[in-house]
Amino acid sequence: MSNLNILVVDDDEVTTLFSVRELEKEGWDVIGALSGDEAAEIIRSGVEIDLLITDYDMPPGIDGIVLSKIARKIHPGLPILMRSGEPYIETKMRDLTQRAVSCPTNDRKHADHILHVESQVSSYLPTTE
Repeated sequence: MSNLNILVVDDDEVTTLFSVRELEKEGWDVIGALSGDEAAEIIRSGVEIDLLITDYDMPPGIDGIVLSKIARKIHPGLPILMRSGEPYIETKMRDLTQRAVSCPTNDRKHADHILHVESQVSSYLPTTE
């Protein structure tokens, strides 16, 4: 799995660093971005990305919705996993992503939320066979 590239985007630095570390432990190549604007630049730069994991709400710049649209324009088949603390995110994001994960912060510890999202990554990555 070492040749798969994942872009993780979250405006919370702790969340981004934790996610990058956990995914790298699995042997994936991971790039972290702290804003939608930074992630859009990475995507536009031509870096190969096999999966985008993005937060839904990242003020004040580009949010997860706009970032997903930018990513899909450049990489039409790119799997996107959107995460949010907002309830009902799954319904709102169906047309933009393969998967949206809602884990309200009052229902789950922060680290558990991240691990829950990361545990779903394998099913959204393209197979390398």
